[in-house]
Amino acid sequence: LHYGHLALLPIWNEELGLKSKIHSLQQYHTGIKDWEFNDVLFYQAALKIFDPSSYLRSYNNRSEFLFCPWEGISLDNYYRALDFAAEHSSELISHAVKSHLAHTGGDIKLVFYDCTNCYFETAYDDRVWQIIRYTRQRFLEKEKEGWTAAKIKQWIDGPSFLQELQEKLELDKEFILRMRGKSKEGRYAQPLVMVALAIDQTGFPIDMRVFAGNLSEIRTLDVMLDSMRAKYQIQDVYLVADKGINCTGNIKLLSDQGLGFVLSQSVLNKGKRLTTEMTELKGYHPFSFDGEAFHVNDGVDATENQARVKICDFKQTSYVPIGDGSETPKGNPKK
Repeated sequence: LHYGHLALLPIWNEELGLKSKIHSLQQYHTGIKDWEFNDVLFYQAALKIFDPSSYLRSYNNRSEFLFCPWEGISLDNYYRALDFAAEHSSELISHAVKSHLAHTGGDIKLVFYDCTNCYFETAYDDRVWQIIRYTRQRFLEKEKEGWTAAKIKQWIDGPSFLQELQEKLELDKEFILRMRGKSKEGRYAQPLVMVALAIDQTGFPIDMRVFAGNLSEIRTLDVMLDSMRAKYQIQDVYLVADKGINCTGNIKLLSDQGLGFVLSQSVLNKGKRLTTEMTELKGYHPFSFDGEAFHVNDGVDATENQARVKICDFKQTSYVPIGDGSETPKGNPKK
């Protein structure tokens, strides 16, 4: 009926407080006064909920909705709103989450964290694209200076341009995101980006970030923890993640920061002793939850049909660099 977005408007404006936040960011960071970033961003977000489509299709269909202040906005400005959201994404996420928590009286006690990846239908990754574009740009510049094609090619093939190109790639490395990596859909021919998402115990998204597709998801946790600490000053929080994040380094990271963790661990490859201890009923105790804390009845053995808990003595080991991050004297990492 073309008014589904109006049902979402109070959540956007009041619970998340995004209308006023986007308006103030627009006034402070841009000189644009003819149209509102908030109108476009709300429309785009609302469509992702009830009618997901490409941004171009959503732009072409914008006049079909009742109460549409975005109708007269050009396509260039439509995409400019996306750039604006990307530029201020951290501040917008933080504001929306804090507004939501204040509105609901909630608090962040659990953080569920995972990563996925998305592939792109393009022949080249971002590093190759940057090389192509920068080489083309420098070729045209030299051509305008009167260099011949042969001289330009000789220069491009030489060490001077190679050094210049390496410095350029280093400066722009934060923009190198679409890279080939371990695809969860088996799309190894296409470059990927990795998307990390953290939600709280109610399922409300509290942080997200896009990483390069060739980065291991194990290496995303410290970045996301720093981001959440900066946004919400989290202290007494438990992190829940699957075995893809479950490495000794990340467990140590959480422990060093005084954070709790719930991480899955397969017992099938941990030896007979631990497998037997985990699967044997003996040693399990029943527990209860009073709404604030869990209480374990250590004096009673659990029955087969009870919710139960057991503490097992288990040491996790891994190989890590020592000293300056290089190797041991024998050339191997330290256990």
